[in-house]
Amino acid sequence: MVNHRDILYPKFLAVHEALSKYIGTSSIAQWRLPKGGYFICIELKSGTASEVARLSSRLGIKLTSSGACFPKGYDPNNSVLRIAPSFPSLDEVKIAAEGLALSIVLACMQGENV
Repeated sequence: MVNHRDILYPKFLAVHEALSKYIGTSSIAQWRLPKGGYFICIELKSGTASEVARLSSRLGIKLTSSGACFPKGYDPNNSVLRIAPSFPSLDEVKIAAEGLALSIVLACMQGENV
């Protein structure tokens, strides 16, 4: 498990750093740097998770489906994404994490203008 942590922790840290850079402590998203496991759970503004997934997909970023961590894949608030940065290389995770963070910002900005 120690070897597994050595592989995953830098990827978790890269996602955390990108989210911190673009979102910081704003109220549009909350997350924690995991101490183990395979996923980072991001809680977004209500109604934005599917739009973040759509925008990220347009950038070529593959995410688990919005609602993936809920029974039958249904997130009643459309507000949670589960990020699994285990497969791509660290460099790919760094690039994807920036795209994800910008997708979050854009989705939340669009939601305010609706």
